[in-house]
Amino acid sequence: TRASTGTYIDSEGLVKEGTTNLALYSEDFANAGWTKNSIVVTSETIPAPIGNGVAYKLVPNTNFASHRLLQTYTADYTVHTASVYVKAAGYRYVHFRVGASTDNYGHGFDLQEGVAISGYYGGSASMTAESHSIEDVGDGWYRISVTGKNFSGTKYFLPAVSNSPTTTTFNGDGTSGIYFWGFQHVKGTEAGE
Repeated sequence: TRASTGTYIDSEGLVKEGTTNLALYSEDFANAGWTKNSIVVTSETIPAPIGNGVAYKLVPNTNFASHRLLQTYTADYTVHTASVYVKAAGYRYVHFRVGASTDNYGHGFDLQEGVAISGYYGGSASMTAESHSIEDVGDGWYRISVTGKNFSGTKYFLPAVSNSPTTTTFNGDGTSGIYFWGFQHVKGTEAGE
């Protein structure tokens, strides 16, 4: 342990504070630490957009449902930023939600056009975030992020794959999906390095 915040020098020579990723199994979506709601993490992988890891393809099943991952965390009513790298693999929409019930923040993203769109959860309930971003990192990959805060207590990371910009509920085709890699949840208004 240390008595101070760790720092590092970034690629532009600026001193930055280190961040702690509060998400578990951030590069292993097949791990049981991620609950799969009507979605399958396939064995089909491709190289991650950064480093030497692999990205997993998440494929909605054929049920009429919201197709998403879920991981529990404990909110403390401070601002956090969640981010993940995503690449279209048949479906192009991610509705990226953090929270529970009506205590949410999030946004939608179109991976074909590379733009933010309105975000939805639970079918067609809308959501917003204090801020959001989509960054093109090359080869069809985007880093998407949402910033906001939840009331204290048990909440969830809930990224959903969709075939629609206006709903998260649909029948998947069992083969189309989206690649995910590098989930992160950090304190503050910016995604970590």
